[in-house]
Amino acid sequence: LQYVPFLGTTIDDAGGQVLADAACTLWAAYAIKGTIDGRTAGTATDAYLAFFDDATDDAGAGTDGRLVLPVLIANEEVFWTSPGGLVMATGVVAKSYTDFDGTTDSSAGDAPNGFVIISA
Repeated sequence: LQYVPFLGTTIDDAGGQVLADAACTLWAAYAIKGTIDGRTAGTATDAYLAFFDDATDDAGAGTDGRLVLPVLIANEEVFWTSPGGLVMATGVVAKSYTDFDGTTDSSAGDAPNGFVIISA
């Protein structure tokens, strides 16, 4: 298993943040609207953290989107896990949006920080 962190300052980028660039299984995801240590609260602006089965970016949202976690209030924490894992055929990209359908990118201050647990 591999622990892979992500930051609001990178998952808000135009194409998201590549967490894995090869086939893998996503076992768990944790996100907090603020800093991991809880010292700084995030904003109350809605954030929808999306995970894509892609090795490079979030361009194929309609076909590559696999999981969306809502993080809607300041300092909110969410945790997702799957006993069987979520198989990603090409890789994992994380991206934050301010709307559920992924049309508006989050800003760095609105996007959550967190990590995923993956395996090859």
